[in-house]
Amino acid sequence: MEQIIGLDTLNIIALSKLLLAIFVGFFIFGWWRKYKSAYFLSIFGGLIVLFYIVLAKDLKTMWWGTVGDELLVSGYLGKVMFGDPSRDFYYGWLPNFYPPLYFWVTGLVAKFLAHNAIAAAKIGVTGALIVWFWGAYYWQKLFWAKIFKGDKNSQPLLSNSWFFALLPILFLLISDFDAVILKPYEALAALLCVIWLIFWSVLATQEKWTKQQYLFLGVSAGLLFLLFYFWWFIILPIIFISAWTSGRRSAQLKRFFINAVLMALISAVFWWPLLVAFVKYGIENWQAKFFVFSDLYTFNPWSYASLRSLLFLLGLFGLVYFYKKNTVIKSIAWVLIFSYFYQLLSIVLCLVGYQPVQAYKPFMFLGGAALALGLAIVVLYIYIKLRDKHPNNVKVFLLLSLILVIGQAPIVRWLDDPKVIQQIEKDLQANTGTPQLASEIKKYVPDYQSRTWLTNVAADINAYLPLSYYIAFSPHFSHQATQYSERLAQIKNMSQAKSPEELMAIIDQGFDPQIDSLLFYDDDPLDIQGEYTLHFWADRYPNGGQDLLITIPKNVITEQNWQKVYSQNNWLIFLKK
Repeated sequence: MEQIIGLDTLNIIALSKLLLAIFVGFFIFGWWRKYKSAYFLSIFGGLIVLFYIVLAKDLKTMWWGTVGDELLVSGYLGKVMFGDPSRDFYYGWLPNFYPPLYFWVTGLVAKFLAHNAIAAAKIGVTGALIVWFWGAYYWQKLFWAKIFKGDKNSQPLLSNSWFFALLPILFLLISDFDAVILKPYEALAALLCVIWLIFWSVLATQEKWTKQQYLFLGVSAGLLFLLFYFWWFIILPIIFISAWTSGRRSAQLKRFFINAVLMALISAVFWWPLLVAFVKYGIENWQAKFFVFSDLYTFNPWSYASLRSLLFLLGLFGLVYFYKKNTVIKSIAWVLIFSYFYQLLSIVLCLVGYQPVQAYKPFMFLGGAALALGLAIVVLYIYIKLRDKHPNNVKVFLLLSLILVIGQAPIVRWLDDPKVIQQIEKDLQANTGTPQLASEIKKYVPDYQSRTWLTNVAADINAYLPLSYYIAFSPHFSHQATQYSERLAQIKNMSQAKSPEELMAIIDQGFDPQIDSLLFYDDDPLDIQGEYTLHFWADRYPNGGQDLLITIPKNVITEQNWQKVYSQNNWLIFLKK
């Protein structure tokens, strides 16, 4: 059946394709004028950044709608923009449990440029893409120009400016673009962590380190930890084992621990308050436990018949071919190997009766970044060989490269997907009353930020208003220190209350801060003997999760204990007297 789209969607597609044509023109011009790597990086990076701006500018929601992980992103940004950046986006009395750097920087910038967290998320993706290309390029250039004190000829490929450009370009080409724009901080952190590991491995071959080199690695590691700490579960074991097995064990272990201390000091602004909260309230981790059977799929993207699979295969070939030829690339190969080890550990946990922890997670970006490096090395190696021995074939190689880039660029491979077009159309037409509701809450409850809310509202309101909840709708988004299971049990007890007094007794026996505000959507306001339905997402291992509905009788919420301050469009706000 023919797909039906609106004029706005058509304009997005048409303008995107025009950008692609302009890119091809600039590529050919740069080829003719023999421009250097920074030029080609800039025109490709500019293409991707402008494409994203054209794509996202008029979308009314997060990509794929404001659901799932999008709620975390928008809620976190909303807390930074409108509330206390040091507080959790669900629980105002707890510190952040999620790495904050991306959200702090994006939220701070968005304070001056955006009116809500949906717009802030667009700013964040744009900024992340800029760092993706130009930040990665000039960070590498800085290392080889200022930090590395040895002979660059010892690493002719890795110190080549063309490698600086190829790595971020190729990583984007083999990545799922929708995953990149959903969680840009994860993808960007994976790219930068692999680059950081290059720096570490290069410096590990030197006899002595300067204070500048220690600070460069330690501070950047701390910032990357703040960006997304998960990748360090792979990176740290690799550098520790390499240090332990090296011929200069004591010196290498000293470097490892000094850098670990520096990383810990830089990132303490995040993990120290979190640790204090764990000590005070305990820990119950649900975030890492969300599991679906696809988490145990074997990562083998090179086995499918497509151009993208060929790129993955070439990346794998690069890691294998240079494994014994270059100790630095050997370290990167171990990133991919350890990703498989991590999944294997999850398989073992399944067998011994424990729940695996995000078994497939390393493959999403970190394994891809390692393969992108292998691919960049292969492409650069072939180019140099052709340039030096078969210069007449260089033009053919560049033409094939252009065709490859065009075919794999998100503006072609991703945008031409009918599912993507359908989602664009859906996100353009999204109609929600959430912004209006947020304005009403601010009007009728001026002290809304200091209150503790129980609600049956989807958490997308946090993109416009930073509420502090008694319990999150999903344990997988809930802070580890909330004692989620016990809170949920209390809510279930509230559903069994037979009188207003019994309801208040249950609330008074709950955790501090106690529920003092209710925000309910009433499906049937004429039914005074009905119920308010609370929607939760319950874990259903090993099959992801499922809806959990808990109802609270209307007749136990009375004027004796609660003041109704708002009642419009089926929305009700009750404040505890």
